[in-house]
Amino acid sequence: MSNDNYRLLIATDIYGPTDAFYQWVDAILPSCWDKQVISPYSENRHYSDEPIAYQAFLQSGGLDSFKQKLTIALKVQSQSTVALGFSAGAAALYYVLSSYDKTHDTQHFYGFYPGQIRFFTDKAPSIPSTLYFPKSEPHFDVDTVIEALSIHANVSCNKTEYLHGFMNPYSRNYDTQGQSDFTQVLINRLTK
Repeated sequence: MSNDNYRLLIATDIYGPTDAFYQWVDAILPSCWDKQVISPYSENRHYSDEPIAYQAFLQSGGLDSFKQKLTIALKVQSQSTVALGFSAGAAALYYVLSSYDKTHDTQHFYGFYPGQIRFFTDKAPSIPSTLYFPKSEPHFDVDTVIEALSIHANVSCNKTEYLHGFMNPYSRNYDTQGQSDFTQVLINRLTK
């Protein structure tokens, strides 16, 4: 994939694009790729406290508003894209890519701990989609969601040994080993 016609479109979680997030994206981004970070917020805001971030996410329109922002971003894409999302961003991207008619420009989708995907397991993107789930979730059974998604040919589900938010240093479930392991997975996938 590593040619100069690619773009990495990243949908953040409810924390928004933090400095640590931008540093991480720059570390995984192949040198000749463009990047586009989409946040649920209209301003360049970020949060380090989960309850405050969640309230801000709801006040900004929640998942529906986030889906609209991502739909617009995908409609104006002019180059081959790899989509990457975290938590609410992953669920919103999955939904948009499942109902989007121009997915030929999006080559692959990677989604981490997309909890809200449980509300639309009947949908599936027409592009290869790799999902990384936490080992458990407090509000639903991860195995049941994985089983429901596994019927879709383009969807690959992976259950990790980590908890929701393990990639984000601001999450109470952040795990340095988990972030390191899956950062390497993404680097390998983006540069092959």
